[in-house]
Amino acid sequence: MRRGVGVRAVVYDRYGFPDVLHVEDVAGVLIRLAAEGLSGIYHVSGSEPFSRYDLNKLLVGCIQAVDPAVKAPVERCSLRDIGFIEQRPLNTSLAVEKLVRAIDYPLRPMMQICREIAETEFGTPSSGATRRN
Repeated sequence: MRRGVGVRAVVYDRYGFPDVLHVEDVAGVLIRLAAEGLSGIYHVSGSEPFSRYDLNKLLVGCIQAVDPAVKAPVERCSLRDIGFIEQRPLNTSLAVEKLVRAIDYPLRPMMQICREIAETEFGTPSSGATRRN
């Protein structure tokens, strides 16, 4: 993105709860589960369904809010356009109900995570300067 190179194809029609979470949120969930003495399999995932395309648009929008010079064109594609041998499901959401029933631990919304990434990697809107690595 820093060089203006876009993403060639991002799937727009496959939805799921993002497996992109803030590491502090995942650690907090694990600590809380252990503190409660809970065991078993728990899906830890965001609560907002996104396609990879929509998630990419959200991240790029947050980056452009702090660094308008960033250009990241994205070419959309359908999951069906990719030549898999077998068909893939369009909904890959994880069932987080067990975790929600077990503990009350709010995860950061994807918008907040994208803003934090944008500010950490590209600067802050108030600073007027951008961070380039």
